[in-house]
Amino acid sequence: MNKERENLYCYEDDEIDLYQLWLTLKKRKFTVLLTTLFFIAISTAYALLATPVYKTEATLVPLGETSGGVSSLLSALPIPVPTQTEGVSVKAVLKSRTLKEKLIEKFNLLPLLFSDKWDPETKSWKPDEEPPTILDGVEKLKDLMSVSEDKDTGTLTFRVLFPKDYQMPYKLAEEALKITDQILNEKSAKLAKLYTAYIKSQLDKAKEKYKLLEKVYQDFLKGKIKEVPFIFDE
Repeated sequence: MNKERENLYCYEDDEIDLYQLWLTLKKRKFTVLLTTLFFIAISTAYALLATPVYKTEATLVPLGETSGGVSSLLSALPIPVPTQTEGVSVKAVLKSRTLKEKLIEKFNLLPLLFSDKWDPETKSWKPDEEPPTILDGVEKLKDLMSVSEDKDTGTLTFRVLFPKDYQMPYKLAEEALKITDQILNEKSAKLAKLYTAYIKSQLDKAKEKYKLLEKVYQDFLKGKIKEVPFIFDE
């Protein structure tokens, strides 16, 4: 019976607290209303005045390192092959400074990236401003371009942000993928040539050693020498 009374008192206390709260809100309804309208106005003003930033994303599934296939193939050859390669990944190229420099030159991005220093009427840098360099543009693009990798699937997500111009993110992403493909192909071709030259030099050495071995063997059969010398060196 005592417990029921305690529960009843608690319930009545809760009711009184809620009622007092409602009276307080009612008394200060104009303050609450003005505060709400103030924050709504601030949010609306920010949405209207803030510089819009547009985004493009591309999901990539790399097929492997550019030198992986060549290296695995050459490792099966019965001749020494250098293990140090110029393996370049898709992720490395997309994050490289070379790629960003090519994009800046392709689309003339410096006036867009540093619009506060650019005079669109004279199409030149403002006299009182120091013209930015291409390295300054690269630093700007670092904040606008990113690459993330899913460790489980190996897929890459390439993101490009750009203020004001809604078409530029797509153009940059499309050109970046083209340049990446070109760089990887060039690296693969260069690496293949290096391996070809190295293998040819090793084969030439093997031929010379074979000729020397043939001569030593013939001399041994003719009795010119009593023992066959060890002619193979490291």
